[in-house]
Amino acid sequence: MSLTIIENSDDIEITINSEKVINTLFSENNSLNPLYDDIRRCVAALIPIKTGKYLHDILDNPIAFNTSVESIFEIPNENINENGIKFVRELFDHPQNREALLKLASPVLGHVNHHFNINFWNELFKELSLVDRDLSWTEYLRENVNDLEKKLIYFEEICKNDEIIFQLEAVP
Repeated sequence: MSLTIIENSDDIEITINSEKVINTLFSENNSLNPLYDDIRRCVAALIPIKTGKYLHDILDNPIAFNTSVESIFEIPNENINENGIKFVRELFDHPQNREALLKLASPVLGHVNHHFNINFWNELFKELSLVDRDLSWTEYLRENVNDLEKKLIYFEEICKNDEIIFQLEAVP
């Protein structure tokens, strides 16, 4: 359905702002499509790929906004443009968003070439005052200590195992 919405539309902005699409995917009523969550996430991911815009740029709706924020971390890196990067930076400026943004970014933090990798967040944290940086980062670490500990243990095991490192080096 999401691909159909995008591909069969002469004007994606008009289609997304149609009463039918809003009522089917972006409303808070009980008549939503049973797969509405998956469909809206796919729509949000396809729009930047097809148009270079983001769902929140097209539809002024709180559900669409939240879906757009989530999808920006799920779309291929090559489809994230300067507007998307600027958008995430602006969201980070609000302390109440920082923990949620870091959680959304966690799958790509270690990807060397991803726009939202650890280097991106490091730069944003460096721009904060020491107090704000400490509060934001410490809170994130406190909330995610179990997951981070598992990742650290996994990383340590990889570093200890020469065979795994050899296999990693052999990958083109």
